[in-house]
Amino acid sequence: MIYKFPVMSNKIISTTGDPRLDKISKTRKTWRNATRNVVVTPVRYFHPENRGDIEAIIRNAENNSYRVRAVGAGHSFSEVAKCPDYLVNMFGIDHCGKYPESFLKDSARDGRYVIAGAGI
Repeated sequence: MIYKFPVMSNKIISTTGDPRLDKISKTRKTWRNATRNVVVTPVRYFHPENRGDIEAIIRNAENNSYRVRAVGAGHSFSEVAKCPDYLVNMFGIDHCGKYPESFLKDSARDGRYVIAGAGI
């Protein structure tokens, strides 16, 4: 049997629906931890550059019922980073601050949260 596949153009196809998110991400990039015993190929692999990028990633994930996991250098030897949906590399984030309550769900507003950039 012969299968015919459509020819793809050079046009970049937006898979997130947000041009900024498409710019800071790759589709189906394989990630491995430092010892290579944890391997995952998420739907999207993000490299955010600021808080706005992270907020947009989370909003997009919620709208599409995706889970989000953050990774750094990959020195965790457990499968905590294994996520088939959105994986976020935090190397580009290098600031600290108070987490804005307006971005928290109502059930989490009683807690105390801070933002600590993983690229520090």
